[in-house]
Amino acid sequence: MQLRQKMKWIIIVVCVAFVATLLYVGGVGLFGGGQPVQAVARVNGEVISAADVQQVYFQTVNLYRQFGQNVSPIQRHSLEFNALQQLVDYELMVQAAKRERVKVDEREINDTILRIKNEYGDRYAAALRAAGMTERDLRNALREQLMVETLRKERSTVDISDEELRRVYEESLQEIEVRHILIEPETVNGELDWSGALKTAEELLQRIRAGEDFAEIAAVHSADTGSSVDGGNLGWIDRDTPFVQEFLDAAFGLEVGEVSDPVRTSFGYHLIQVTDSRVKEERPFDEVRDSLKARLEAERGFARFQEWLDEERSKARIEILAPQYMAIQLMLNNRIDQAIAQYREAIAVSPLDAYLYYHLANALEEVEAHDEALEAYLKAAELGRFDPELWFALGQAYRRQENFEQAKDAYLKASEYAPNNLSLHQALAVIFEGMGYEDLAAEQAAKADEILELLLAQEQERQAQIRAQEELLRQLEEAALEAQQGVPGVAGQADSATGEPQDQPQD
Repeated sequence: MQLRQKMKWIIIVVCVAFVATLLYVGGVGLFGGGQPVQAVARVNGEVISAADVQQVYFQTVNLYRQFGQNVSPIQRHSLEFNALQQLVDYELMVQAAKRERVKVDEREINDTILRIKNEYGDRYAAALRAAGMTERDLRNALREQLMVETLRKERSTVDISDEELRRVYEESLQEIEVRHILIEPETVNGELDWSGALKTAEELLQRIRAGEDFAEIAAVHSADTGSSVDGGNLGWIDRDTPFVQEFLDAAFGLEVGEVSDPVRTSFGYHLIQVTDSRVKEERPFDEVRDSLKARLEAERGFARFQEWLDEERSKARIEILAPQYMAIQLMLNNRIDQAIAQYREAIAVSPLDAYLYYHLANALEEVEAHDEALEAYLKAAELGRFDPELWFALGQAYRRQENFEQAKDAYLKASEYAPNNLSLHQALAVIFEGMGYEDLAAEQAAKADEILELLLAQEQERQAQIRAQEELLRQLEEAALEAQQGVPGVAGQADSATGEPQDQPQD
């Protein structure tokens, strides 16, 4: 639909965010109206253009910067893919809202347009013309956004009874002490061997149930090196502990002393044992009821909305047309060989994009095509010659092949192009020492120390400035307080009529 392809920057300024984590901003407004649309995806036939993706990408970059985070060029393709996913989801919501004939309050649209006019004043008409829009276009775009927001709210509404609140509250008081054994799946022929991991976990479970010590088996067989040295002990946890949900569900379903059947998570298979249980002290239910309800409504409402959106995706005809984005999708689905083919196709279209070679190299590493990966890393570094991350990646590839001389040269390029990167110089100091280049290790360590000293000095200066500002504010507050206290009878206070100092009474 042309309107959705031509939503403009003016909307970014005036429209309230309509969906948490979902943002749709304009099509060709920032790139010049009337240009041919380069389609990168289609959603049930509706086109998403490259310009759409770029605008959402730039909005994401700006958001990162507002929070003091920089986006490196290596992240660009992944963030563009995330932008594409957001646009696909938004298009699905637009189509669903229109299909269900969601109604919106026209007064809200009128109020928003009035706010726009007030904000832009005499520039309002010119801003619309510059964006290639009429007021009708703007009105329709706002209506579309409000329809989507209304739909999202409807799909996010949940009812939580007092009984459910009481149950969740009581569960929140429960703490258990747990330990586990993690069996990670090994990579066999480029695929994770989940069946082999399950078989190993079942064998270890039989040994435990036959009487062998859980802690001793954990120390020898658990892939979780952080806990295996302590017999798999993870300490006390509650239901809000940031563990994967499958683990928490299994652990809190056990009695003290009981060992679980193998539990699969994204990390592997776990054998879990609860060693103790207790009830922690908490504020009374009546004091936390409202905040607990609000939290559950937000969490479950978001989950309900995501379930609905997932269902919409499963029913939709979504076509990703740009090979660089298709490659990322295939990588996420662990279809590495097909992803490699798509990266090669993307490179054929954009042969000077250094980061396509970098991502191709990563994919080739996944299938252990190390020589081809090295060639791709080298090409990436040559094309993006001033990017230290590309040279560092090339150095890592050479080092994995024990080609230390070539690795050294690549690492030094990385150091040259990132002279003030503390973490890089610290890492290179360790790497060079491990490779036997002690002089280079000392040189990198010295650079790291210089940068650290500079950062510490800057921090000390910043703290000194803060203290000076605080002292100045304190003095100003004291002066203001003294002035207030002295107003009724300040010595030498000027006469309100003549401006001359008033005579003070004598004792």
